[in-house]
Amino acid sequence: MLIIPSINALAAARYAAIFFGTFTTFVFFIILLENIEEMRRIRRYAVTDATLPEVTAIIPAYNESDCIGSTIESILDLDYPKNKLNVLVVDDGSTDDTLAKAKTYEGPHVKALTKKNSGKAASTNYGIKHATSDYLLIIDADSYLDKGALLSMLPYFEDPKVMAVITTIKVYKPATLLESIQMVEYAVGNFLRKILTFINSLSLVPACVLMKRQFLTTHGGFDETVLTEDYEMGLRIRSHGYKIAQAHDVSAHTRVPDTLKGLSRQRLRWYYGGYDNIITYRKFLLNKKYEDFGLFNFPATIISIFLTILLFLYTLYTIGLILYNNILLVHYAGIGVILRGISLSVDFHPGLNPMPYLLAFCFIASLLTFALSKRYLGIKKLNFAFFAYLLGYWFIFSFFSVKALVLYLTGKSPGWKKVRK
Repeated sequence: MLIIPSINALAAARYAAIFFGTFTTFVFFIILLENIEEMRRIRRYAVTDATLPEVTAIIPAYNESDCIGSTIESILDLDYPKNKLNVLVVDDGSTDDTLAKAKTYEGPHVKALTKKNSGKAASTNYGIKHATSDYLLIIDADSYLDKGALLSMLPYFEDPKVMAVITTIKVYKPATLLESIQMVEYAVGNFLRKILTFINSLSLVPACVLMKRQFLTTHGGFDETVLTEDYEMGLRIRSHGYKIAQAHDVSAHTRVPDTLKGLSRQRLRWYYGGYDNIITYRKFLLNKKYEDFGLFNFPATIISIFLTILLFLYTLYTIGLILYNNILLVHYAGIGVILRGISLSVDFHPGLNPMPYLLAFCFIASLLTFALSKRYLGIKKLNFAFFAYLLGYWFIFSFFSVKALVLYLTGKSPGWKKVRK
């Protein structure tokens, strides 16, 4: 007997997810339209400005022999007064020649320190303790900045409430389809983060961030007990009533996982750490003290997690149902009717059913979002990667979300693991 799908919790989640996506899309576009002039505004100090502050770049590194030299050179090559720019490499007990390579750059403004292996957050904090500049540029050892980065990031600190300024994160020289798909993901994420700055709702300080040392010395360094110390720091900045800004015209180019295994390791850590931080900072939820962040962004983050998981389960249920029904069709009626069986199993009929129209709207909205992301972030290609991202990538990261939740609920931390070959 064929199984006929009924309206249940998983089916309802499909409609809820589409409605939620439609609603948040409208909200983001309204925010963008209200701030379109600010989106076009480019801020930049002159390199000859005598009032430019001293900046120290902190580079925590573990087994980054292949790229540590390029990262140091990208910092030294910035458009910034050389007597006001310092580089501090913190080797986290590497087992390769990361430290040796870093030491070849040592000089009056470049130092290479080493310590026992204890993680990225601990290495960053070690660097913070040895830095004396008022502004600290914290950058991953596999990331590279645009030459004018500091001159474009510093103006945001004219707002005394701003404690951190992030860049747009771009994938460094994508060579595979998986890396190109991640470049689409990063582009859309960067664009949406810029929109969140307009409602003071940024809560992440990833990969490359310029911070006020004053905040770190007053409220503590990066949390060494969590897997996503950048997210925890962003939430902590918000919890003390301060802001995070994004310089959307500045790019940090970073290396991303080049295999599904590496991507899985990275995303399990991200999602596991995200769940942990959400629980820790649950006080934000619907708390009007934190304005739009507490009333919109934080609840939306939690809702999106639940809907992503439910939609993933519904998709598995639907695929399983189609396969089961068609196995029965083949068994009882022969292979000739299998196509008809598939067509009968897919509920995608216009008329009174709103699903086709909602899906069409979401698809058009996704195209528009990506087009705007390309325009404002200077991306020229990746059209095929966009369709691959839209049609299949969501299922992959939904799987990672579900697996990370299982690990979190069972207390099995994914830990830090190498994500590239």
